[in-house]
Amino acid sequence: MNAAAIDGVRRALGELPAGRPAYRVIVTKIEDAPADTCLDDIMRAAMHATWAALAQA
Repeated sequence: MNAAAIDGVRRALGELPAGRPAYRVIVTKIEDAPADTCLDDIMRAAMHATWAALAQA
């Protein structure tokens, strides 16, 4: 799960427009749902969490 979260953060940062400042992202918690959570779900959740955090930065 950790690798999927890291991948999601990297993808989210990689999709930011050129010229944006550098960011450091720290994943503090990963939770899965009781059913049907796969690594792609975790990656996408990390992407969305990263974008949401940067929108408030």
